[in-house]
Amino acid sequence: MEMVSENLRLYEEMLASGMPKKSARYILPFCMAVGIYHFTINLRSLLNMFGLRLCVRASPEFRCLASQLYFKLLDEIPLLRGLVGCRGFMRGACPESDVTGVSVGKQHPSYPPCPFKNRDSNIYIPTFRELRRGFTSESSIWRGQLRFRRESSRVGFKGRILDSPSFPICRSQVDIEVEGDWRELLKEMRGFHWMIAYGDYLREIGYALSKIGIKWKVI
Repeated sequence: MEMVSENLRLYEEMLASGMPKKSARYILPFCMAVGIYHFTINLRSLLNMFGLRLCVRASPEFRCLASQLYFKLLDEIPLLRGLVGCRGFMRGACPESDVTGVSVGKQHPSYPPCPFKNRDSNIYIPTFRELRRGFTSESSIWRGQLRFRRESSRVGFKGRILDSPSFPICRSQVDIEVEGDWRELLKEMRGFHWMIAYGDYLREIGYALSKIGIKWKVI
C-alpha cells in the first residue's frame, strides 16, 4: 500500500507540472500488462480504427498498437499503401480542430504535433472548419493527386430518374432526364459525381450555400 500511495503522490505531482493525464497515468499500478489478448476484426472496422487511433489525439499506447497493425496490414495488402491513415488523411479533410493538446493556446510541450498541420509543407490537410470558412491554400497531399481549394459556385438542376443501371464503375448510378437547358449544364459540369436530393429543394440549397459565400446557379 505504501508503494500505491507513493505512486498516487507522484501522479498528482506530474499533473501539477502540466503533464497530460494519459501520459502521467503510466505511474499508476493498473498500467501494468497482465496478459495477452486475442481478437478478430474485419477490414472495414480495421480501417475505421486506424482513422481514429492513428490520430495524435489518440492515447499513446493505442497509437502504438494501431501503428503496429498498420504496418502489418501494409505487409499483407501492399495495395493500401498511401491510402490508409488518420481520418484527415483518408478523408482529405480533418474533423479535428486545434490539435494542440490544449483547448486554447499554443502547442502543449508534451503533446505530439500533427504532421499534417504545417501550412508551409506540401502535405498540409485542412480541417472541416477551415473548409467551411473558405480554404484557399494550394497545398497538396498523396503525391500531388489531391488539391484543396475553395469553390466559389455550385450548380443545380431538376430532373426525372429514368433508370438505375449497373455499369462496372461507380457504386450508385442513375440515368436522369434533365428538366432545363442541358447545353448550359454541360458547360457547368466539373465531373460526373453529383449529390442527389429526392424532392425540389433547389431554393433551400441555394439559401444554405449563400450563408457560406458560395453562389448557386439553377439550370
